[in-house]
Amino acid sequence: MKQILAGVITLSLATAALADVTVNFRNNVLSGDVKVTFGINTIGATVGSPLVNGIGGKSFVAQLFVDNGGGSLTAVGATANFRAVAQGDALAGTWSGANRTVVGPAADATLNLVVRAWDNSFATYEAAVAGGGLAGQSASFSYKNALSSPPATTDTYMANFKGFEVTQIPEPTTIALAGLGIAGLIFLRRK
Repeated sequence: MKQILAGVITLSLATAALADVTVNFRNNVLSGDVKVTFGINTIGATVGSPLVNGIGGKSFVAQLFVDNGGGSLTAVGATANFRAVAQGDALAGTWSGANRTVVGPAADATLNLVVRAWDNSFATYEAAVAGGGLAGQSASFSYKNALSSPPATTDTYMANFKGFEVTQIPEPTTIALAGLGIAGLIFLRRK
């Protein structure tokens, strides 16, 4: 009986250590420079203007990722749509997010997170990059649930998140062709 009780206690402690971490995946609840903006003049938007759905007929999404280090990212939950508001609206450059759950780490773990945004006509961020679409990602930032007692609504805010730019990333084949062109010019110049 004592062994069963010890096993139940050990299992309970192990389960408590591997709790889930909740992240409030919204940038409109944060203060500071947390908006996503255009990094190029394109589709009727100017550099530095906030990203909104509907500009140039485009729709944009954001997604949360855990940065596992070494360039490895794991998606957390579904994408969130950017708002379809006017450029001057206070909510321009923000998405309609919700809580996201990172399964596995202890509730008090510090995580490194990344937010990616892209043109929703592409299924994923990688597809947008490969297809020369509008895409961008935040710098990796640390996140820790404050675990206040009693819990506060601000406990799960992405406090260290900073805004970023979405730009048009050339297709890898375009970059390769440009490299070949430059190499050809260098070769011709030497002749």
